[in-house]
Parts: sequence; C-alpha cells; structure tokens
Amino acid sequence: MTSTSGSPGLGSALVALRPKWGWCVALGIGLLVAGFIALLSVVAATVVTVWWVGAMMILAGIIEIVHGFRMKGWGRAILWTIIGALYVFGGFFAMMNPLLASVVLTLILGVALIIAGIARIVLGFHLKAGQHGGWSFFRAW
Repeated sequence: MTSTSGSPGLGSALVALRPKWGWCVALGIGLLVAGFIALLSVVAATVVTVWWVGAMMILAGIIEIVHGFRMKGWGRAILWTIIGALYVFGGFFAMMNPLLASVVLTLILGVALIIAGIARIVLGFHLKAGQHGGWSFFRAW
C-alpha cells in the first residue's frame, strides 16, 4: 500500500536502508552480544545502567540550575535551582553507590506500581456499568 499524502512510507524507508543492510545486521549482532553479556553479568549491567541514569541526572540538574538563573522572579529561580541541585545530588548519589541506588530505584518503582494498581482497582469499582470498569479492574491484575 502506498501513501498518497506525499510523506514517505515504510516501503521507501526500506528501500533507503537496503544499501546499508550490512550495518543494520552488524548493529543487530552487536546488540545481541551486548544483551547476552548483560544477562551473564546482571550486577555489572545494573551498575552501568545506574551510572548512565546518574550521569543523565547530573546533566539535567545542571541544565535546571542554568535555567533557574535565567528565570525572572526570585520565587521561580530559587525553585528551579533547588530542583536542579536535587537532580545533581541524586545523580552523584547514583554514581557513587550504584548498587544502593539500584535498590532505591527498584523500591520506588515497586511502590509506584503498587499505588497504580490500587488506584486502577478503586477506579474499576467506582466506574458505573457500561463505562468499562471491568476492563480497568482486569488490567490491574
């Protein structure tokens, strides 16, 4: 099926990738190898992942602080700067102790999923018949 709106479709994208198929295969093989290495050493993969998240938090915190200094009005500037400082602090915490940070991140994720599940169950009970309350309740499980 071709697109009549003038935007390139999947077919034209595949045609453009055909000369580069070797790179696509090499990338796929590289990702498979990286995945198997990560499965063999879950602790090392966790440490690397937490380091990556920590580095991104530090970068985001620096950007927040810079943005805070560019804000007009002290209230907003202080708020942005404090948020940025918390990001930087959290990023350094994650990079200095990645195993503890992974435990904390897993705990936060678990609590968030439990709260989301409880909220979905409550929503399922409060929806009236015909408003898909059963599906909402079912998706919580």
